Amino acid sequence: MLQALLGAESLAKDKKWEESYRAFNMVLLAEPENIRGLMGFGVVCFETRKLDEALEAFSTILRLKPHHVEALRSQILVLAASKMEDECLKALAAYMVGRDEEDTALAFAAQTYKELGRLDDAARMIDQALIHAKFGREVKYRDIRAEITGLPKPSAVRGRVNICCCCAPGMDGFIYDIIRMLEPYCRTVTCVSARPEDHFRAVEGADFVWLEWGNQLTQLILSQKNLFRFRDMGRGRYRQVAVRLHSYEIYDGLVEKIDFSMASDIVFVSTFMKELFLNKNIASAANRRLHVIRNGIDVKRFSFVPREPKPGGEAKIAFLGFISYKKDPMLMLHAFSHLAKTRPDLTLHVAGTFQDKRYEIGMPHFIEAAGLGDRVKFYGHISDADRWLADKDYILCSSLNESQGVGLLEAMSRGCRPLIYNFPGAMDLYPAEYLWTTFDDLDRLFESGPDPADCSAMVAEYYSKTREVRSWLGIILNELRMQEQPLPFNRPDSDENVVCPTPPFGTPLA
Repeated sequence: MLQALLGAESLAKDKKWEESYRAFNMVLLAEPENIRGLMGFGVVCFETRKLDEALEAFSTILRLKPHHVEALRSQILVLAASKMEDECLKALAAYMVGRDEEDTALAFAAQTYKELGRLDDAARMIDQALIHAKFGREVKYRDIRAEITGLPKPSAVRGRVNICCCCAPGMDGFIYDIIRMLEPYCRTVTCVSARPEDHFRAVEGADFVWLEWGNQLTQLILSQKNLFRFRDMGRGRYRQVAVRLHSYEIYDGLVEKIDFSMASDIVFVSTFMKELFLNKNIASAANRRLHVIRNGIDVKRFSFVPREPKPGGEAKIAFLGFISYKKDPMLMLHAFSHLAKTRPDLTLHVAGTFQDKRYEIGMPHFIEAAGLGDRVKFYGHISDADRWLADKDYILCSSLNESQGVGLLEAMSRGCRPLIYNFPGAMDLYPAEYLWTTFDDLDRLFESGPDPADCSAMVAEYYSKTREVRSWLGIILNELRMQEQPLPFNRPDSDENVVCPTPPFGTPLA
């Protein structure tokens, strides 16, 4: 019988699956409880997608030897491939007992969660594996993490680019998540300082320079033209420099004071901002590579909770963001006052700090004069948006302009229904059914707006942090350059190359 077993294993090693399947069957007909034969038979069945037979083989081993680790791991893989989630998670929990600091076990759990489609849990487990990694296994685990998040494998990227990100103090809120996700691919230095000489020193060691915001600091750094020449590579070799513009720099005319001749790339956070910039006809920006990379959020931080519509009930409207002229908070209050007239249980919840004393005085005055009393509540700065949004039903935007509106994205990811004012450029950012222009539109949107699950899915598809980082990698690693496409809605007459999913039925439109 040993010879028959060895022959079956040899056939399996050579990936002669059908022959080995028959050979293991013969072994098990003679010895139904042969552990080695059951193990080999289960593996062959798994490889040939005979999942029911594979599960039976591994379950038989565990009945005979309850602590057989390889059989348990194999059973978990079969359950995951069969999408038997409850049974798989129960078996995985049994396997992980006492192994919560064992890197190989944590990596196995991550891959199991990935197979089940539970990507948040998969990312959490592989992060733990990286913390406890031994014997140089970090490279493998970083590749697994990249697969989970949809980024290129770090091991496939040739060489290591030195990146320097320069930013003024207090304006660095958008950079750290991106820098953290770039670290497996690049050596990163972040310089947040008001001292120009600190930035000059940081740039000296960089291959790629990222200047965050088109403000006075960027103007000063770009004016130091010799700073961007590689001293050890002769004349004509310069560092790659990307300037990221948000919105205020374009509106306030700061970009017109910047000499972009040393920049290789200019990054915009929306198509609308790019068009405003191009309308200025800045000579030094001619022939620069232009990119649109929308701000993203880490959707894993916001757990979606479905909400039932409350058109006449005790609905809660949220407002999330700084209270400044850009957000047009008086329009927010007028919009709420309009909705509240016919909805006596409606309340407004405002999270954010005042940036103008006029609003700090004027808004309570309006609330009292309009008879809204205790139906409007101010929370100031909040540190945990996910928790604060848990019981809110709607997210209201009244802004004069938004790049994307990170607070809006976070709220929709959480499950809040959007009530977004149709500011200039809004149609390039959000589907038309999310927007209101008049109070009549607002009424209709409140009563019969988009489904929260669709809104959350839209954010995950078009505004994830992974998508944002993938686009940055495309700029940094030239051979992987990717241009961000316009969003595939509200642009039926556009002559741009809009990439849309193929319809799941019929013949795709030409």
